[in-house]
Amino acid sequence: MKKNRLPLFALAFIAPVLLLVGLITAVTTPTAHAAPLETVANLNDSGAGSLRQAIAAVDPGGTINFSVSGTIVLGSELVIDKNLTINGGNVITVSGNNAVRVFLVNAGTSVTLDSPTIANGRVSGDGGGIRNNGTLTVSNSLIYSNTADFSGGGLYNTGAGKVTIAASTVASNTAEVGGGLFNTGSGSAIILTSGSLVQANTASFGGGGLFNTGAGQVTIAASTVASNTASGDGFSGGGGGGLYNTPGSAITITNGSLVQANTASFGGGLRNTGAGRVVIAASTVATNTADLFGGGIYNSGNGSAIALTNGSLVQANALT
Repeated sequence: MKKNRLPLFALAFIAPVLLLVGLITAVTTPTAHAAPLETVANLNDSGAGSLRQAIAAVDPGGTINFSVSGTIVLGSELVIDKNLTINGGNVITVSGNNAVRVFLVNAGTSVTLDSPTIANGRVSGDGGGIRNNGTLTVSNSLIYSNTADFSGGGLYNTGAGKVTIAASTVASNTAEVGGGLFNTGSGSAIILTSGSLVQANTASFGGGGLFNTGAGQVTIAASTVASNTASGDGFSGGGGGGLYNTPGSAITITNGSLVQANTASFGGGLRNTGAGRVVIAASTVATNTADLFGGGIYNSGNGSAIALTNGSLVQANALT
């Protein structure tokens, strides 16, 4: 019996076609992790469909979206230990229920929180709303009504942590130091940009809006620090209603930023101490109030320096 064989010219035609089909299949067939995405389907604290489960399940570098709206009430903090984006869509509030911190961002991670509300977090230590040790971007978001018994009612940034707050509001948070924001550590940085607002935060010791220490770097660009309070009596704190900068640390206020209507015993708008450095460029410090010294700015200590450039204004501040 004769065996059926393809002519050589047919093989010459078919082989390249099969190779081409294989290449197309390899290119067009998605891998299992090509577009990592998790969708939160309920407002539960844990379990299937919850935000907590989504954080655990999403691939590194992935995105978490929501198919529900409302408030997620936490029984324990949410720990983020991988690169990810949480897209709240302006419909989700994550609440610590005045009992626990909301987010802990671990070192070595790059995290974006886009358009959630982070509210009612509470800790006995640092960072009522968020404690950040990684690289964190907070955009189009609200950090509201969080409490830390010590530092950083709204957000505490430490170590070599980097935080960018863009087009967001940090409001009505409370701590002993740094009611709204607290930044500490060599290499640490907080950038406020794109019309962000730090407002109506309270610190019982210093830095109602923001406290910067430990060689930290803070930049406030095209943003506002307003109506914050350092409530101490001047003997037990009460410095820097808006901003408090300590030796070796630096704050730059630029691009039309405004430090306004803040209140303290000394340094209503800003207190700068020791060898701290403050640059105010094309910005305004106005209508701040102090009970004792420095309605707008109180600068004290050897080596401390404040530079006003590019037509910056310090005006209409008062002692009461």
